[in-house]
Amino acid sequence: MEPTPLADTLRGLEGKWVALKNGRVIAANATPDGLYRDLHARQIQGATILRVPGEHDPEMVGLG
Repeated sequence: MEPTPLADTLRGLEGKWVALKNGRVIAANATPDGLYRDLHARQIQGATILRVPGEHDPEMVGLG
C-alpha cells in the first residue's frame, strides 16, 4: 500500500496549523498556540507542525 500524498492529506485544512505524525494529521487549529495547547493536553510529542497555506497566501522563496 502506498502512502497518501501530502497534498491529499492536507486538503481542506488551508490556513490552519496542523500536526502530523506517521503521515497522518493528528491535530489542527487556527493558531499555533491553540495547536500547541491541544498537543500538550493530549501528551503528544514528536509531531511535525506546519501551517497549510491558503489559496491567496503569498508565496515566499529563498531567505530574502
